[in-house]
Amino acid sequence: MLDEDKSREQLIAEVRELRGRFRPDLERREAIVRAIVEYSVEAIVAVGRDGQIVLANPSAETMFGYQRGELLGKRVETLIPDRSRSVHEQHRADYFARPRTRAMGAGRELTGRRKDGTGFPLEIGLAFVSGEDRGLAIAFVTDISERVAQEQQAQRAEKLATLGSLAAGIAHEINNPISILLSRIELMLMEGKEREAGAELLADLHVLHRHADHLGRIARHLLTFGRKPPRGLRRVDLSVVVDDTLLLTRKALSRDGIEVHTSLDSDLPSMLGDATALEQVLLNLILNARDAMPGGGTVRIEASRTPAANGIRLRVSDSGCGMPAAVVARLAEPFFTTKPTGTGLGLSVSYRIVREHGGTVSVESEPERGTTFIMVFPAASFESRP
Repeated sequence: MLDEDKSREQLIAEVRELRGRFRPDLERREAIVRAIVEYSVEAIVAVGRDGQIVLANPSAETMFGYQRGELLGKRVETLIPDRSRSVHEQHRADYFARPRTRAMGAGRELTGRRKDGTGFPLEIGLAFVSGEDRGLAIAFVTDISERVAQEQQAQRAEKLATLGSLAAGIAHEINNPISILLSRIELMLMEGKEREAGAELLADLHVLHRHADHLGRIARHLLTFGRKPPRGLRRVDLSVVVDDTLLLTRKALSRDGIEVHTSLDSDLPSMLGDATALEQVLLNLILNARDAMPGGGTVRIEASRTPAANGIRLRVSDSGCGMPAAVVARLAEPFFTTKPTGTGLGLSVSYRIVREHGGTVSVESEPERGTTFIMVFPAASFESRP
């Protein structure tokens, strides 16, 4: 009996010794896991079989726009657009029936939903942890909005380059015949006036001249659209570009009842660019603003440093009719226009010129609330050579 008590006490002592030996290791592992979860740049969300969120890290709060307390206990379908929730519930049930570690949504586009209702593209990796509550599914979520935008921009640039080559070829072919037509019609108008031709004939010739001139403008736009990127960029003062452009347009705008206000930072850094091409962008935006204000209005042009101080922001705003979101989304598309006589190439060319200068374009517009184009260019570094 004594031997049995001694044996039991010895076993208890050994168990205590083992527990003491491994406890620091377990605590260290728990600390490592906790640090990984808390400081991961990926959003980490753990979900039970019933779909309730039981864990969410700070990156998940930032990505989806919720506080952690708002997420815990909610169904994971809260983070998914309405149109996909019923499908996701079935996917979740299937996953818990056959749990495995895998990438979710291979070959499909996945979309997350923020608290404010906006959607964004994402990638998800899934892992399963077994436990007393029939296990947890742990989702590792990555916001791929930037990557998707870059891919779309690259695809758009490739399409535009191909289309530009085709457009330039077509423009070269039709430019000469159009020039001949215009010259001949102008000559016929002069001769008709000298010979006192009938009013009906002269009216017909004016119609022909107007349409031939319109074709000529389309050909010139196509040539511009198909031009090669500028070479030999030099230091450009964007304030000078604004002043030079307004020198050409301010009087005409004033005649149309349009006031122009400028706000140009005095310490604006220079940028590397093609001043003529940048003037073309600004001129196109100003003329578009004029067309949006047939009864007159205000154009505001502002140039300032970006908050990071390594870029230049150029804003062109008008008080015109504005545009719905569906139109704004298509502004960069070649040949898209809402004007009866427009070619749909002006803004496409402008977007491309900005992109060739390493810049970006964003648009803020609402119907009856005007439009603002915001362009951001990189400032020239001190090491850059003119």
